[in-house]
Amino acid sequence: MNPRFNRHIELFDERGLDQNTIRTLRLLIAGVAGGVVWGNITTGVAISGYIKALGASDFLYGLLMALPPLANAFQLLASYVLERTCKRKQMMLVFGLMQRLIWIPFGLIPFLMPMSSGAVRMWAAVVMVLVSSVSGPFINVAFYSICSDVIPLRIRGRYFAVRSRLSTLVGMLFGFAIGALLDALPGYTGYAVVFAIAGVAGTLDIVSFGMMRLPTMHPPAVNTGLSQMIRPVLSDRKYMRMVGALTAWLFSVQIVAPYFNVYMLENMRMTNFEITVASQIVNNLFLVLAVSKWGMALDNYGNRPVLMVGAFLTSFAPFFWSLIGPRMVWAVALVNVLSGATYVAVDLGAQNLFMGQAKGENRSMYIALYFFFTQLIGLALGSAVGGWLLDNVMYRVEAYNLVILGTPISRYNVLFALSGVLRLITVLFLLPGIHEDGAASAGDVANDMTRAMRRYARDVRITMHRRNIRKRINQQEQEGIDLDINE
Repeated sequence: MNPRFNRHIELFDERGLDQNTIRTLRLLIAGVAGGVVWGNITTGVAISGYIKALGASDFLYGLLMALPPLANAFQLLASYVLERTCKRKQMMLVFGLMQRLIWIPFGLIPFLMPMSSGAVRMWAAVVMVLVSSVSGPFINVAFYSICSDVIPLRIRGRYFAVRSRLSTLVGMLFGFAIGALLDALPGYTGYAVVFAIAGVAGTLDIVSFGMMRLPTMHPPAVNTGLSQMIRPVLSDRKYMRMVGALTAWLFSVQIVAPYFNVYMLENMRMTNFEITVASQIVNNLFLVLAVSKWGMALDNYGNRPVLMVGAFLTSFAPFFWSLIGPRMVWAVALVNVLSGATYVAVDLGAQNLFMGQAKGENRSMYIALYFFFTQLIGLALGSAVGGWLLDNVMYRVEAYNLVILGTPISRYNVLFALSGVLRLITVLFLLPGIHEDGAASAGDVANDMTRAMRRYARDVRITMHRRNIRKRINQQEQEGIDLDINE
């Protein structure tokens, strides 16, 4: 094979890797394309509009969105089953197919129950989301066990950056189609088609794991009970300090995350296509542009400092959201430039931290406890608290008819600002407590980023100056030619 062509198609550093590992790593990248389509549909504007169309209040909507993280109470059981059976591929296939295929009948609820009351339909939706959610913990522990064994530590940051970039590109392409489809097929028909697409795409992602040849997973040398498996992890202060900080961060994010789409649909009166473009597409576009830089920074500086810088920058996004009023679609696009370019650093940094600090034969229990706390307390509690605040506290502000910088202040705007405050508190007081051996400081990352941005700005100014000089020279030459012709 032509060496130049071979380098061109190389998605990650393949040096020292055997062909089976390379094939597995490529399948992990290819499979995520279907997974991101499934994820974008089941967590995006489609699920928001559908649940609201079924008649859910803000609080009930928040509770339904809290089911996936609440189901992470099963993380410990999933880890215990995995450590005892060591059948991570089978676990991935069984629970993965169950999780993805349930979304096809989920979209058909209004057609399967046409004469039922709204309450019956909502309970049917809750049951199906619960089935999907309970499958998640078993998928998580199996997936990260696989990743920990097959992805070399030296390329982990850049590998996940490539995987994230390619999956995001697919998500952008399908995002246009999904947004346009929901507007072209209004009502329950559009939702049924979209959730059918999610079920099929998600299934393709899971099927890719059946094509992998994974290294054998060995059971612990000593058989222990569940409590004996949990105790060493809870006593690992360094690891639990990281879990606590990231749980607080996710709580500050999730307290508002489910309600951005609701705000755009109900308060801003945006169409599904506008939401998809201004929110999902713009966010994903700048994620793609930034993710490779963050991936290299993770490998060069360490995970903790890069995560802190990304978290600090993305903490300002909800403050901007609190000042976005009706029909300010352009402002939604701008704030998603910030979110897309910065939040990926938090995702990748947290992922590398909990995988890298999970140690010993009991690695899956480390991962299980990470998801147990971050998902159950961070995401589930955050989502439920956000919904409760909207229905029982934040609505009071609307009686004052406040307007700030031309934006009518609703319950959602206040919740956005609260999320920003909680994020900054977490960044300044909790994230610095995370320990990572050999990592640089967040100040080093920030200083190098500032210098790089200054160099880039200087290069842009020099380039523009040179173009202006060439333009003036060409104009002068053209004027001289015109003068010679006139003479």
